Amino acid sequence: MVINPVSKNLSENHPINFKSRIVPTEHVKNIIDNAALNVLQAENANYGSGVIIALNSILNDGKNDTVKIDAHEKTGFGYNTPLGTDVFVNGKLVMDNYVDNLLKDEYEIAKEIYSDFDEFAFNKECAEDALLRFTEDRTNEKIDGTILSKHELEKINPFIKNIQSIDPKSPTIVSGIKDNLHKINQTLLENSINELQCIKEKIFGK
Repeated sequence: MVINPVSKNLSENHPINFKSRIVPTEHVKNIIDNAALNVLQAENANYGSGVIIALNSILNDGKNDTVKIDAHEKTGFGYNTPLGTDVFVNGKLVMDNYVDNLLKDEYEIAKEIYSDFDEFAFNKECAEDALLRFTEDRTNEKIDGTILSKHELEKINPFIKNIQSIDPKSPTIVSGIKDNLHKINQTLLENSINELQCIKEKIFGK
């Protein structure tokens, strides 16, 4: 985790006259839901940061565009549906996802081992990667999900101050630091889930 007061909203430094619209497709829903699931499973807010940055940068870009993300499964030799997936943004190919034999083998093994294996996980990951790539090309800025936003820093600032105020000679210094670090992590997790839910409601409605 990098604690740095740099905003995750790529459009924050630009005046906003209009807001672009993201078409509420199933692929966008999958991207958001998958990001939230990754945050919860990994207990790491960074797993949702890239999606939050990308979608917020489109929704608050000061433009008046419509952005539509589509994913089309490939068929034929060398591809294994649903792993072979092309991702388009506004009809333009953003990611050509070729699947080699090793990946296909790993996929089949995973299905055998995990009864609840999500066969569309690769679709979601591919679409998420395409979203990040599209956003970086659109803004000419690199997405760094490890840098905390100003909003996140404000949320965890009380716990940082608590750590800084601990007496180095205190016998409870270790437990005090651990407790505040845990609170920082939980706050960032909750904030990430809330932001993803808020973005989802903006795109799909409540």
